[in-house]
Amino acid sequence: MNVFEFTSFIVEPNEFRILKRGHMIKVELQVFEALLLLIEKRHRVVTKDELLEKIWQGRIVSNHVITRIIYQLRKILDSKKEGNSHIRTVRGKGYQFVAEVTETAKLKTVVNSGDSFSVSVMSPWITYKSILAFFSLALISLVLIGHYALQSFSSDVTSSRLNAVIYPVVSVLPIEVEVGNEEMSILVQSLIDYLTHQLTVNLNVKVIHPDSLVNTNIQMSNIWDIQQATRSDFIIQGFVESVTEESIKLHLRLYKKTATGEMLLFPLGAFEFPYPKNIKVLNDLYKQRKVTVRSVVNIIKPGIIINNEGDFETDDPAAYRLVISAHHMSRSDDCKDMQRAEQLLLRAIEKDNEFVYAYLQLFTNYYKRVWICGKSTDFHQKGLAMAEAIDRLAPGIYKAMSSRRSTILVESNQVEQAYELTGNADLNNPHTIYDKSYSLRYAGFLDANSQNLDRILQLDPFFFNEKPIQHAPNTMLYLNRFEEHLALLAEPGNSYHDYFRGLNLYLTNKTDQAASVLQGVVMRTPDDLFGQFSQALLHVINNDGPNALKTIDSIVLLRQKNKHTDGEMTYKLVQLYALVGAKEQALTHLQKAVDQGFFPMNYFLNDPAIKAIQNTPQFLNIVKQATSRHESFAKKFGLRSETMVVSTLK
Repeated sequence: MNVFEFTSFIVEPNEFRILKRGHMIKVELQVFEALLLLIEKRHRVVTKDELLEKIWQGRIVSNHVITRIIYQLRKILDSKKEGNSHIRTVRGKGYQFVAEVTETAKLKTVVNSGDSFSVSVMSPWITYKSILAFFSLALISLVLIGHYALQSFSSDVTSSRLNAVIYPVVSVLPIEVEVGNEEMSILVQSLIDYLTHQLTVNLNVKVIHPDSLVNTNIQMSNIWDIQQATRSDFIIQGFVESVTEESIKLHLRLYKKTATGEMLLFPLGAFEFPYPKNIKVLNDLYKQRKVTVRSVVNIIKPGIIINNEGDFETDDPAAYRLVISAHHMSRSDDCKDMQRAEQLLLRAIEKDNEFVYAYLQLFTNYYKRVWICGKSTDFHQKGLAMAEAIDRLAPGIYKAMSSRRSTILVESNQVEQAYELTGNADLNNPHTIYDKSYSLRYAGFLDANSQNLDRILQLDPFFFNEKPIQHAPNTMLYLNRFEEHLALLAEPGNSYHDYFRGLNLYLTNKTDQAASVLQGVVMRTPDDLFGQFSQALLHVINNDGPNALKTIDSIVLLRQKNKHTDGEMTYKLVQLYALVGAKEQALTHLQKAVDQGFFPMNYFLNDPAIKAIQNTPQFLNIVKQATSRHESFAKKFGLRSETMVVSTLK
C-alpha cells in the first residue's frame, strides 16, 4: 500500500504508523484506522456509519465514540496557531479529509527517536520483521483468543516496544432455577461465583458476572443480542437438566464469536452437583466444581493450569449454605434482601470464623448498601473492618477487593490512604489505572488523570461507554473538555452518566437537550441520589428557583441523616446552589467538600457552574486550603503539582 504525505505528516499504512517530521506519534488503533479511511476516501464525505462499520465491524457502539475519535485526530493533526483543520465536519452527514495529500510508493523512512514524539503506533497487525515472533507466540499460546493481544512494532531497532492488551470479554449468563428452590439456587450460585472468579484469576479477560445482567433489558435467550449488548467474545450459558433428591445436573454451553461474526457453539455437556449435607458431600462438591471450571477455562485457553489462589473454603456445610444463600439473596440489589443477607453471613462467620468467602460477601454487602440503599457511611467502616479480616486470613489474594476499598477510603476523606493502595497500578490493566485515577481526581491532579484516561482508552476503547456501566470519565468534565466528556459517556439509560451528561449539555448552552436527558433520569429513578440531582437541575433550567432550592435542601438533609461524606457529591450541591443564586449555601458546601477530601482547586477556579461565587474572598480562601492539601499530596507521593494562578491566592 502506498504512503500518504500531507502538511508535515507521513502516514505509512503497511507499518501502521504516523510520523511528523520524522517523529513517530502514538495513536490508538481505532484513531489510525479512522485517519486511513478518511484519507483514502478524501474526495467525498465519509459517514459515521462507514466509520463504525470499518473500525468496529458491526459491534454496537455509541455515535459518541466517533466524536471522540475525530476529536483525537484533530488534536494530533491540527495546529492551534494556524487554525485550519485537516478534517471538516459536514453536519448531519459525516466527515471529510480536506488537506492536500501526496500519494507515493513506499519509501524507506528515516525515523528520529530522539524527540518526545518518538512512540510506537498501536496495532494488532504484524510487520515483516515480526512474523516469526508472532507465530512462535501463537504456537506457545494455543489460544482461541490470541488475536485480541495488540502489540506495537517499529522497524527501527532503537524504538521502544509497548504491549497494549485489549481484554476479551466473557459473559456468564444467569442460570434460571425454580422459584423457592433454595437448595438449587445455592448450588447454581456456587458454580457461577467460582467460575467467574477463576476466569478472572486465570485468564487475561474481562468477565461480566450474571449479577450485572439481571436488571438489564437484554433477552437472555438470544445469544446474538447478548453479544451485541456486551461485546462478548465468549458467552457461557447454563440450564438445569435434571433434579433429584441428592443432586442437580447442570448443562453448560460455551459460545465463541468468530472472525466472521458468528457465534460458534462448544457444548460442554452436563455436570452433576451433590447437595452439601455433610463434610464428605461438601468436599465432593468442591471437587466437581473445580473439574467443571477447568473444562470451561481450558476451552477458552487450552493447557492452562488452574490457579486456586490457596484453599479458603469451609469444612462446615451449614456455613457454606448460609453464605451462598446470602449471595443469592443479594443478587437483585433489593435493600431488604441485602439486610437479611447480612444476618445470614454473620451466622456463617459464627460457625466458621476463618471462612474468607463469608467476610468477602459481607464486605461487598456493606459497600453496596451505602451506594445502592443510601445507608449511613457507618457501613463503610464496617466494610473496611471486613477487608482487614480478609487481609489477615488471605493476605494479597483477593486483589479485586482493592478497588472498592480504595473507593471507600476516597469517599471517607482518606484520599492519601487510597492512593497508597493504588499508586503502583498495573499500566496494562484499565481497571487498576482507573482506581488510581479516582483518588488523583479528588486530589486535583487532572492533567495527570487525562494521561491515565488516554492509557485506559488505548487498552480498552469501550471502557467508559460499555454496558454494564461501572465508571464515568468526569476528569474530562472537570477540565472543561466538554466534547470529549460527552464522547466517552455511555448511551442514555444510566442515572449516574446521564446526570453528568445533562450538566455538560446545560453548561454548553444546550438546554433543551439537557432537559430531555434529565427528565429521563427523573422518570426512571426519581428517588435515588441522581434522580434528585436531576430534578434540581431541571428546576434550574426552568428558572424555578424556589422548587430548585427545596429539592437541593432535601438532598442536603438526607445526606446529613445518613452521614454521607463523599466530597465530590457535596460539590454537586455547590454547583446547584450557585446556579440558583444561593451564594451563601454554595460557599458553605464548597468548604464542606474540601473538608471531606475533594480538593481539585483548578476545577474550582474554572468551573462555569460556580461563576456566581468565584470572585468572593471566601471562595479564594477555600481554594487556598484546597491548594495547600494538593501540594502536600504532591510532595508526599513525589508528584508534579498542578497548582495554577498561585499569585491570585496569596
